[in-house]
Amino acid sequence: MGNREKDQTGSLMVRVLDQDLKEIDLIVVEEFVHCDTSHKDRAINTSTITSLLPSQASLFSHLLNSSSSYRDSVLNFWTSPSLPTLLTIHITNTTTLYMDYTGCKMAQSLLWEMIELEDALHWLSTLGGAFSNLGEHNPQFAVRAGTNAMKQLVVSLRCGDQTVVMKCWLFIGQSLTQQGQFCQAARVVRWVWRCCHQPPLALVSCTSKLLNMCRGVWARLRHERGRGKMSVRRLTGSGDDKR
Repeated sequence: MGNREKDQTGSLMVRVLDQDLKEIDLIVVEEFVHCDTSHKDRAINTSTITSLLPSQASLFSHLLNSSSSYRDSVLNFWTSPSLPTLLTIHITNTTTLYMDYTGCKMAQSLLWEMIELEDALHWLSTLGGAFSNLGEHNPQFAVRAGTNAMKQLVVSLRCGDQTVVMKCWLFIGQSLTQQGQFCQAARVVRWVWRCCHQPPLALVSCTSKLLNMCRGVWARLRHERGRGKMSVRRLTGSGDDKR
């Protein structure tokens, strides 16, 4: 039974050629005219040529020599029972590269989105500084500074940078302080302070700058609240004197 199956399987010779078409290896699968290449008058079924990379050719040769099941599969695929088959393999270094257009388009969209968001943050930061400076003397500009800080917060949430998010909340606390809403401003500053001492912000090196900003806004809050209490006392004292 085994001899019958062997008779039905053709023989195969594999010639491996380099880029200069020089033979560098010869692999015989089953008996091919006793590996004698001088039998040129011997009939050959087909002379098939294929190209492989060096790594592919090395793997193909290794499997032919080490795996009997793979060798039988090669014989069944490339040969016919009637005549021997010559398979010529050209070693090539050319590699077909495929451009991932979908991935490139996604990366490009994400990159441009981040660039535009960062540019928007820079513009809003400049505008917010101007409003905050004018808000020292005009409460209306203090309100506009708070509105601008909320816009910065929305943009920073899309960026996903928690450090920038905390800065925006401190800008909001500064605006609330200028508007005289001391209780709300104190809650904002305390919340940012707690967040800076918890992961992930606690593990970031630039968190120390946020803590210094919290101290600055808190000192300004205490100063303005103290000034407000003094103003109330003065008004109360002047009212008592008039009475």
